[in-house]
Amino acid sequence: MTIEQEIKERARSLGFFQCGIAKAEPLVDEEQKNREMIAKGYHAYKSYLENNIEKRFNPTLVVPEAKSVIVCLYNYLTNVHLNSDYKMAKYSFITDYHTLIRDKLTLLAHFIHQQSPDTAYKISVDSSIVTEKNWAVRAGLGFIGKNSLLQTPQGSYFLIGTITTPLLLTPDTPIKADCGACKRCMDACPTHAIKAPYQIDARKCISHLNTEAKNLESSEVEYDSKWLIGCDICQEVCPHNVNAPLSEDATKHLAPFIHFKNEDFNTLSEEDFKRYFIGTCLERRKYHHFMTSIKNAKKQL
Repeated sequence: MTIEQEIKERARSLGFFQCGIAKAEPLVDEEQKNREMIAKGYHAYKSYLENNIEKRFNPTLVVPEAKSVIVCLYNYLTNVHLNSDYKMAKYSFITDYHTLIRDKLTLLAHFIHQQSPDTAYKISVDSSIVTEKNWAVRAGLGFIGKNSLLQTPQGSYFLIGTITTPLLLTPDTPIKADCGACKRCMDACPTHAIKAPYQIDARKCISHLNTEAKNLESSEVEYDSKWLIGCDICQEVCPHNVNAPLSEDATKHLAPFIHFKNEDFNTLSEEDFKRYFIGTCLERRKYHHFMTSIKNAKKQL
């Protein structure tokens, strides 16, 4: 068994759905597209995307001796449904994925570097300058869909984590696929946030507004505010997700608020917020912001 095969087998044993490897090199085309997106203002409240652009697309500026980027996909789709009229993105149904996936990647990194424990490497899970989605494409795990999400043969309900390492590994081959003529996600978006294929205006994106916007009440965008956190509309209509597999591992890590009904949300106290939402992705949204989302969403019930 090759080292690459061992890494992928170990990743699966840790609960990852799939693992791929990419050569650590500058992402020239991806950087250019990112700069064009920022120039149009599509990044909205995410002003941090204007910083360290070179680092985001050049792994050797993050790990100087970087040779490979190991990319792992975590399937977060469960058969659990919120027992409420409110809506929440499916990734919120599990405990905070940043911590969950980072812990798994840490174990994988220790396994990979056990022969040289002092080796410098970088773990990333949607909270650093690393552009995980583009590395997933380079690692042969999927392609970018018109809704800007990673699309795989098994759908798009995946979270992405990476390990940038100085180890020289054989890279996987990117797959050749695209959305073809399909534009269901574009047609289904209630705020028309998908301005063109692969171009998302975050200023109109429901998911962006209820996770990043500091003041939802001052938003100029009117939308189906039943969504308290995130939005799955563009994924729910995607043909790639018709037979999306369920995750056995994610089912082991369900969030403690999953039983909530309408009244539980409506009467949520700050004390109960700490009890049921600390340790989930809602924690970073803070209590008062979450209650604003509930207040807006209640008008739609």
